[in-house]
Amino acid sequence: MLGTVILSLPGVQTRLAKMATNEINETYGTDIRIDRLRVSLISWDTALENIYIQDYQGDTLAHIKELNTSILNLKELAGGQLEFGDIDIDGLYLNLKTYKDAPDTNLGIFIDQLDDGKPRAPGTPPFYFNTTGISIINSRFLLTDENLETSKILDFKNLEIDADDFTILGPEVTAAITALKFRSPRGLEMQDMATNFSYSREQMRFDSLRLQSPGSVINGNLTFSYKREDLVDFTNKVLVDAQFNESTISLDEVNVLAPIFGSGKVASLSAGFSGTLNELTVSDLLLVCDQTGMRGTYEFKNLFDREEPFVINGEIRNITSSYYQLRGLMPEILGPVVPQSVQRLGQFTLRGQAEVTGTSVNAQLNINSPLGSAYADLNMNDVDKAEKATYAGFVSLIDFDLARFTRDKNLGRTSLDLNVEGTGFTQESLNTEIIGEVYTLAYNGYDYKDISVSGIVKDQLFDGSLNSKDPNLIFTFEGLADFGSNPSTFNFNASVDHANLFALNFIDDSVSVFQGDVAMDIIGDDPDNFSGDIRFSQTQFRNANNTYFFEDFQIVSSFDQDTVRTIEINSPDIITGYMRGKFKTRELGRLLQNSAGSIYTNYRPYEISPGQELNFNFSIYNKIVEVFLPEVSFGPNTFIRGNIDADAGDFKLNFRSPSIAAFGNSMDSIDIRVDNKNPLFNTYVAVQDVRTVYYDVRDFELINTTLNDTLFFRTEFKGGSTYNDSYNLNFYHTFNKENKSVIGLKRSDVSFKGNTWVLNREGNDRNKVIINRTLDSLMIQEVVMNNEAREEILLRGELADSTYKDLELRFKIVSLNKITPAIDSLKLSGEVNGVLNVRQEDDIYLPIGNLNISDFGVNNVPMGELDIGIIGNKNLTEFSVNTRITNQNREVFSIIGTVLNQGEYPSANLTASFLDFPLHPFNALGEGVIDQIRGDLKGTARIVGDIRNPEMSGLLTLNGAGLAIPYLNVNYDFAPVSRVRLENQSFDFQNIRLTDTEMSTRAVLDGTIRHQFFDDWNLDLSVDTQGERFLLLNTEFDEDELYYGQAYAVGQGQIRGPTNALVIDFVGATGPGTSLKIPISDIATVGDYSFINFIEKDQRRLEEEGRVLREYEGLELNFDLDVTPDAEVEIVIDQQTGSSLKGRGAGLIFMEINTNGKFNMWGDFVATEGTYRLKYGGIIDRTFKVKPDGRINWDGEPLDALLDMEAVYSLNANPAPLLDNGFARSIPTEVIVRLTGELEQPTVEFDVAFPGASSIVASELQYQLQDPTVKERNALFLLAQGTFVNQTSGLNQNALAGSLIGSATTNWFNKALGANADRLNVALSYEASYNDPNAEVLQEDRVGLSVSTRITDRILFNGRFGVPVGGVSQSAVAGDAEVQLLLNDPGTLSMRIFNRQNDMQQIIGDRQGYTQGVGLSYEVDFNTTGELFRKIFGTQPKEDQRVVPSDSLQVLQPNDSLVPRDSLIRFIPKNKKPF
Repeated sequence: MLGTVILSLPGVQTRLAKMATNEINETYGTDIRIDRLRVSLISWDTALENIYIQDYQGDTLAHIKELNTSILNLKELAGGQLEFGDIDIDGLYLNLKTYKDAPDTNLGIFIDQLDDGKPRAPGTPPFYFNTTGISIINSRFLLTDENLETSKILDFKNLEIDADDFTILGPEVTAAITALKFRSPRGLEMQDMATNFSYSREQMRFDSLRLQSPGSVINGNLTFSYKREDLVDFTNKVLVDAQFNESTISLDEVNVLAPIFGSGKVASLSAGFSGTLNELTVSDLLLVCDQTGMRGTYEFKNLFDREEPFVINGEIRNITSSYYQLRGLMPEILGPVVPQSVQRLGQFTLRGQAEVTGTSVNAQLNINSPLGSAYADLNMNDVDKAEKATYAGFVSLIDFDLARFTRDKNLGRTSLDLNVEGTGFTQESLNTEIIGEVYTLAYNGYDYKDISVSGIVKDQLFDGSLNSKDPNLIFTFEGLADFGSNPSTFNFNASVDHANLFALNFIDDSVSVFQGDVAMDIIGDDPDNFSGDIRFSQTQFRNANNTYFFEDFQIVSSFDQDTVRTIEINSPDIITGYMRGKFKTRELGRLLQNSAGSIYTNYRPYEISPGQELNFNFSIYNKIVEVFLPEVSFGPNTFIRGNIDADAGDFKLNFRSPSIAAFGNSMDSIDIRVDNKNPLFNTYVAVQDVRTVYYDVRDFELINTTLNDTLFFRTEFKGGSTYNDSYNLNFYHTFNKENKSVIGLKRSDVSFKGNTWVLNREGNDRNKVIINRTLDSLMIQEVVMNNEAREEILLRGELADSTYKDLELRFKIVSLNKITPAIDSLKLSGEVNGVLNVRQEDDIYLPIGNLNISDFGVNNVPMGELDIGIIGNKNLTEFSVNTRITNQNREVFSIIGTVLNQGEYPSANLTASFLDFPLHPFNALGEGVIDQIRGDLKGTARIVGDIRNPEMSGLLTLNGAGLAIPYLNVNYDFAPVSRVRLENQSFDFQNIRLTDTEMSTRAVLDGTIRHQFFDDWNLDLSVDTQGERFLLLNTEFDEDELYYGQAYAVGQGQIRGPTNALVIDFVGATGPGTSLKIPISDIATVGDYSFINFIEKDQRRLEEEGRVLREYEGLELNFDLDVTPDAEVEIVIDQQTGSSLKGRGAGLIFMEINTNGKFNMWGDFVATEGTYRLKYGGIIDRTFKVKPDGRINWDGEPLDALLDMEAVYSLNANPAPLLDNGFARSIPTEVIVRLTGELEQPTVEFDVAFPGASSIVASELQYQLQDPTVKERNALFLLAQGTFVNQTSGLNQNALAGSLIGSATTNWFNKALGANADRLNVALSYEASYNDPNAEVLQEDRVGLSVSTRITDRILFNGRFGVPVGGVSQSAVAGDAEVQLLLNDPGTLSMRIFNRQNDMQQIIGDRQGYTQGVGLSYEVDFNTTGELFRKIFGTQPKEDQRVVPSDSLQVLQPNDSLVPRDSLIRFIPKNKKPF
């Protein structure tokens, strides 16, 4: 009991504790002290105060202010085994220090002291300390290392730790830390830490590590492995093995240790760490912060070794970021380093590998961005020595968008490879060579290809070359730029073999090819001190008009000793002249503007450098203008000259040109003079002639002078197509207080269309226009013009740039024809009163107005009274339209509805009504293609949608309507109540019956007329004759026309195309009554041909141009016709004499005709019957009968058709002049004319035949006529006087007279018979005799009478009788007679009874002999002998058993009615139109 009391005394307990610590100190060589110990002998709860542990250097290793625990085993405690319950520590101070050159921390050495390393005696346990739990509060942890430059590493205050199973077993320490908190002096705070901690002589482990701070959470495992002796070299020998997963790090907390990151950034991290700190490998790194991400494996060497260079090796799987993300992530480090141009890459991705040291960089990287891809392979050495650094590498861009990267809209995407090699990074040491290929480079909308580049940059000098093999740009370029010299020197040479400027998008002309050499040798640092020359040689340019060769020329800039600069240009093809003076190149624009403004006293000039003066004199040549502006041309001797003295305010200018033409407009004799110090005038402009596509002006003169601060102008000129309009304008120009231009009108007069208008009759100052200085806004205060008839027009309004207009135009009793321009085919009349307001907001034009036009008329036809009303709502989104024409209180036309202005374009919702609306006032709109447009229109139409191209629906009817086609001279009436339906943008004509007004033939019209935006009108109509003939042509002879006559057709046609170029296609056959005449006006006779013809100088060119067919605008006709015998074709060979070739036949013909004189024909025409009437000189008038099967073939030009025809003229003539056998009588004779060759100038051959003559006579005559000259002579005499001739005979007056009388009498007699001419034909002839002086029997002339008649259908009579005349002693009637009796219905079997005069005259008794006889004849047509027998004996051919496949080719047989039975030619179809 006493012992217990004694032991419970604090002093005794403290004494015992010191004895225990002394035992430990003596055993392990440590220094552990305890100031006070309190132990409860009942519960063994123990409290220790001021526990002190000293390290081996005598400094504090640990101090505990108070420690509370419980002893679990007193016996073990006494034996040195320290086992405690939970330990609560308050006020722990742990000073973990590594002394200079120490092998371990003081804690490590202390723990080692607890184990001397000597083998223990058997059964001797190691030092053992254990507690089931430990709780530390109000503590501090200090970590220092005297081997570092900054020895203090960590200083954690307010340290709180909760751990379980804390054990020290010899040199090994383990603990399960469940909570750890602390705050560092820098503000770093640990909210929680948990790990399974273990420590031994070889390893320190932090398993299942979890760290949590206010902004971070770190999860993973951390292990340090080492040997005891390695701890001295911790960074090089202690191995780190760590794995962190799904960790979040607040970079603001990292900034507490090192402020390198942006504020507010949080990064997520997963990675593995291995190796020593100086050879640390970070594998499978995944780091994400905002939009920046990093993946890959990285090796870091010598990061903590200042003696060795650091090395970073990276296998970069992915680095994704952007310019702003990088700057925000590390603003202090990357902000100044990353170029601003990187922001144009957008979100980029980096892949590849890189090795970075303190002296070198070796990287192979791929970069992908929205702009494209890039690859770089660079090796740089000695980068720490800028003057000696070396580098070599390769850079590639793949489809990279330079336009967005450089912000140059002219650039586009490019793909290129560049090799770079050189030394030095400073300006003085730079020596770099660049060689590469540009595969594609987009510039100015064109993709350049196949360009090689090479350049050297060395010591402020650049020497480079460029070689392009692009198909549209083939050139070589070499240049030198020496920036080191003073002044700088530039020397460039370019040789352009081919540059297609159109393909390169520099010029709009479709053919624009440049070629030449350019050399530049310039010295200077600034455009104001550049001196040298630019030389152009072997230069040529080709466009669609021509190829232009330019003489070699140069531009020279030089300075004299007084620094007066001269720029000379000496091109005789472009411009020649000089510009001399003291001037600033950059200020030339303002210098010229100030000079022009100096005319005004209140002009506020731009501020420019003082002392500038300029003289210039240039002659301008047209060749260069023609090259780049083919629509513009300058006349020869065009020049501009003048001088400027800025300080003195002097400005003189003189421009003259004989002519200027531009874009279809032209000016002649232009003279412009400016002299701001001239007391008489400041500006004078004179133009003799101005011709524009809209208006022509003549004798234009303008003169001005300055009074005070105002420039007064007066101009006079005449205008109009006949220059009947005159203008006398007086106006002024000044600047107001806001420095805006003011143009005011003084009293002026204008004579327009014969009416004189006076502007500003009162002479007030309200008639003016105000324009701001940038010329993008204009305000019209008031412009008033009126005339003696009190008609008045007032204009006021405002315009602001191109987006806003508000103009008001007022009319007061103004005649409509006085203010409307002359419009072809449309003449408007009426009296205008009202207001018209035109308003524009952005791209939408908004008309508002109320106009009344009384006595409104179109083309002198009164229409009534026109009222136009447009009213808009307050926000201008809806307009009400009410427009109508009333005639005698009867509304003939109205359009009512609304127009909405709520979309991109205004939309309509209108209703148009017509009531007997006349169409004939608009007849002139047919433009000559359609005429006599007539009729009345009735109906209603809805107009809905886009006002530019609305959809229309409705039904219109036409009454009394019709139209004519003047070119064809046809006029058609429409059936009453013809219907036209409106649908969308089309007018549908619904089966309208047409009737021609001349012959009342009919057809049906059906189809549509469409439009687009009321501008592109297009017809698609069809015409069907419905099997009846329809009149298509009804023209009279005109010497300028290639054809005329009447043409009827049966078939179908189409009318299609735009209104100014209609095409009519017709496929069908000719109809009865067709008579087409083709006059040949250019007939050449024998006397028309000469060996030499003299023509005017340009006649041949004009003739050749005349042969070229114009691009037509009018009417085009295409006829694909099946010509039938119903049609008669007449070729009028000579309109004056009446010679013509007329016939009927069959054929297939395709014709192309238009209103510009185009007339082409293709096809064949085979005559079945016809006549050739030959008339010449009043002597010859003979009608030939055309033989069947004659042919005309057309192959394009109608007059180039090929003829192959024969015509026969039959007569009775005495061949005695050709015979020596005493032949005495006239015999049937045929004069044959054979026409071959071209239709316009056919080859004519004559032949003579003798049908019915005996073979002896015929043979003798053919022998006598075998000479072509003799044959042609006899043929002509037979035609002229009806007689043969020989060498001794010639023109017979009696025969000639008799021939003329006989021909005239026969024609008169047959005309008198009229309709009975087919029953009875009578011919009177005069047969001249031939009296051979050696003949024993004399012959007399004879008057002959030929009679041919059909007595009945089966009895025919033909007779020829003659009566001698001319001094005969007796008269006797002689001749031949024949009676033919038809014995069967076909007429193939007949009997002939005849009386025929003998060929030879009986000499004895001077008597004429006769022969009589009876004959029987049978006519059979056959092709083969077998067919002959079958027809004679009546046998039938065996039936053909061959089966023709249904799909075999069927040969079309011609219509038997079209081809005579005796025709030798049968037709089969051919191609309709040859090509």
